[in-house]
Amino acid sequence: MRLDGEILGLVHSVSDVTEFVLRAGLECIDETAVGTPSLIAWRGGGPPTSGGELMKLRKVTAGWGEPLQPPPGYFGPDGSVPDEAQRRLILDWAVSQRIASGWRVESRSETQAVLVRGQPVNHVLHAILSLVTCFLWAVVWVVLTVTNKVERVALTVDAQGHVVAVHAPES
Repeated sequence: MRLDGEILGLVHSVSDVTEFVLRAGLECIDETAVGTPSLIAWRGGGPPTSGGELMKLRKVTAGWGEPLQPPPGYFGPDGSVPDEAQRRLILDWAVSQRIASGWRVESRSETQAVLVRGQPVNHVLHAILSLVTCFLWAVVWVVLTVTNKVERVALTVDAQGHVVAVHAPES
């Protein structure tokens, strides 16, 4: 899929299109619009049909408050509340989305994942480098200490299938 000439990825279904449209920040689209040639040009065939219900998308905001919800295919066909297995799949999806954007898994259980981004400053290494360079390296050490941040987030999936992200204070 391309948006304004930028390659977003390969789509195989309407839910894939929904995910890419969501990431692009568009507010809403319905399945009939997916088949409209003026909006989306399908190559290698047309869009698959999936029942014709409306797919509501929300505006994606950048930063900490970014909504992280799975595509519609992760819920039951009738839109029912997900069971434990589906909630684990939703958590797997949320973790994979964060990993793709530079996070790494610090700990993981069936119901929660703690992810971290950034590296702490190695103060022992910088102290040795400062001593070896007659404290010239201390300037670099101070800058790294001031500008470095380590971000942590705990992801869980509630009973309705929504991904809940709790952010730890920056360290």
